[in-house]
Amino acid sequence: MKKHILLLEDDSKTAAQITSFLEHLYKINVVPDPEEALDAIAEYKPDVLIIDYDLRRLNGLDVYRNCAGLYPNLKTIMMSSLNDVPLAVRAAKLGVFEFLHKPLDGEVLLAKVGEAVQSGASAVQLKLSDFGDVEWLYGPSGINTNFLKLVEKSASRFDSVALVAEAGIDVGKIARIVHQTSKPNRRFVKIDLSAFSEENFEAHLWNTIREVLSKREDVSVSRNSRERIGTAYFEGLSSIPPQSASSLLEYFTRGKQTGKFDPSIRIIVSLVEREGIKGLEQFDTLVVPSLKQRKEDLPIIIDMYLDKFSRKYQKNVSAISPKVAAFLAYYDFPGNYFELRDILAQAILICRDEVVNLQDLPVNWNMFSYAVSQRVFASLDFSLGNLRLNLEKNYLALVSSVFGGDDAAAARFVDMPKSVYLERRKSLNL
Repeated sequence: MKKHILLLEDDSKTAAQITSFLEHLYKINVVPDPEEALDAIAEYKPDVLIIDYDLRRLNGLDVYRNCAGLYPNLKTIMMSSLNDVPLAVRAAKLGVFEFLHKPLDGEVLLAKVGEAVQSGASAVQLKLSDFGDVEWLYGPSGINTNFLKLVEKSASRFDSVALVAEAGIDVGKIARIVHQTSKPNRRFVKIDLSAFSEENFEAHLWNTIREVLSKREDVSVSRNSRERIGTAYFEGLSSIPPQSASSLLEYFTRGKQTGKFDPSIRIIVSLVEREGIKGLEQFDTLVVPSLKQRKEDLPIIIDMYLDKFSRKYQKNVSAISPKVAAFLAYYDFPGNYFELRDILAQAILICRDEVVNLQDLPVNWNMFSYAVSQRVFASLDFSLGNLRLNLEKNYLALVSSVFGGDDAAAARFVDMPKSVYLERRKSLNL
């Protein structure tokens, strides 16, 4: 598939010449009006932008400033008939990839466009350290590495994005990462679809959407880009009826195609279930991996949270005990990353040592029994008797630890006479 070049040129002869140089290798669209540059970028999604500095209405550098403010990762080649070295230096400092002199040499232009395409293919480099509250996105697992590459790829394009994620995942953070990586100089707007009441749902929803996405006549290429919306994030698509969700996606797709609303605004939607919702095929769909799919990343995520909450609560907690590590490894985290974060935050808050122990974890019976049962199954001993013994032994050990060896209090907690409690501990070698 040919790469896409957008040429901003108001001289028809120059436009024809450049087209003849490039059309055998690239798909080219020519835009003569600099006022249409931003909309053209949003519509054509070019891999490289070529701007003639010698435009009649605006100089190319002013146009580039506005384009770069909205699309900082788009590689741009500029050309001019002026033999002005300071101009070329100024353009390079602003971020122009290459500055060429007219009349153009076809072979030189081809070579520079090829370099720009190659450079642009890896232009978006996602740096998690640039964002806050992303501890859960660290980890070397293949599924996490591939997901982050897909996020980079989405950020480098201008397509609409659908984020599919289970509950307990900060999917809004992914939306903000895509926005900040691709359109940092424009506004991010979040619309929580679950917040619309059932009464007058349709009217309120559509009025809000039209207001956010409207193509305002007073916004021109020369206006401060920070005043413009760069990303409209619609959270909770699964919270509205599937028919309404499908209509919404169709409106987004048609609106961009017909120019009904500002095509430079990136649409991002998030949802839990895709079943019954039509129109997602027009979106770049990213499925956010759950925590139970990334168990090999647990050690680094845990270390990140230990460091974060130790600093927050001014503690000196640096590790978790082997028993805590085993519990976290076998637990399935139905609450995903939020649940792991909250467990460790509470544990560190009450921890009195440098190591988090089982008694520090805010776990209940259901959580504990699930983890123990998974550990038994993993040992390939599926006997019910062994499951019960392991469960009871680990549970009584945890209760004893929580109550600091106070057998009377521990017995009351498990609803046993003290003598029975002590006998069970003895039989289980506790």
